[in-house]
Amino acid sequence: MSAARATAGLLLCALALSGPLPAGADEKETLPVLRRRLLEANTPERLEHALDRLAARIGEPGWFADAEAFARWLAELPDGRGADPRVRRRQGWALVGAGRGAEAVAPLEAARADDPSDGHTRYWLGEALRQAGRFAEACEQLTAAARCGLREPALAESMLAAVTALAKGRAPAAGASLPAYVAASAPFLLAWPEPRLHLTLARWLLEDARVAGAGGPGPAAWRAAAAEHGLGGLTGMAARFEGDAAFALALGEAVLDREAQAPGETPCFDLLALAYRLGHDPARDRHTLPRALTLLAEAAAREGRFALAARLVDERLAISDSPRARRLLRTLPPDQG
Repeated sequence: MSAARATAGLLLCALALSGPLPAGADEKETLPVLRRRLLEANTPERLEHALDRLAARIGEPGWFADAEAFARWLAELPDGRGADPRVRRRQGWALVGAGRGAEAVAPLEAARADDPSDGHTRYWLGEALRQAGRFAEACEQLTAAARCGLREPALAESMLAAVTALAKGRAPAAGASLPAYVAASAPFLLAWPEPRLHLTLARWLLEDARVAGAGGPGPAAWRAAAAEHGLGGLTGMAARFEGDAAFALALGEAVLDREAQAPGETPCFDLLALAYRLGHDPARDRHTLPRALTLLAEAAAREGRFALAARLVDERLAISDSPRARRLLRTLPPDQG
């Protein structure tokens, strides 16, 4: 996730916390005036409002050049105010927005200790840890944010970025259990079944199973897990799919085992149909994934859609010979095959 996208997400989170203007606060806002209000604030609401008004000035001439400058300004407040967990929280927020995650960890840890149930603090701490390269710890805090009920695109983006960093350079071993990136994601997905993360894990698992080969228990377990994550992602996205034909086909094949155990309860046919649609090359009027034609024809035959199955077999055999497609053709009713 880019620093710009992180900053945008953090700013949206902060704006969501803003409260109304306190009664009587009608004097002209200047930096000395807002600093005085911040130091004199005697309720949490007044303190948060003063911080909101100051944060709103980030980037304005004569105020704070950027988020980092705002964080440095907060750090120079007298100890009686600068050590307040709410001020530390806002300082950490600004440092994360400036891409200074390693420096943001300490103030955000202090804010988290003061209120462990605050989802925004947990999210900002997780993003700070991610920026600092502490990816496993980042996943823990981002999961905690989800458990606190936070549901914002920035949280999902940060979790996806942390898991991607964990998965980078992965070298699958055929005898291994599920890869580490799956274990790191599981608690987050239990709290928030985020569709894009589900589908990303499904893609990686299928790729790792392909690289590892057919031998050993690892690839079979990974393909089964890919089917579970794929189904979770498709359910969460209301059947919208972000991927290419090869991914749709691989996921459809992984779901076939589930289909055998619970016929009609998985979108196996829909996935294979999607692979068929995405794999069509209009320039050549030919399909780029012949296997998708055969598997979709078999699925159509299982559902009694024999005319469709026959048409798909004909299209498959027009590309090249296929003993499997010819065997299927012989099983179709005579008036269809």
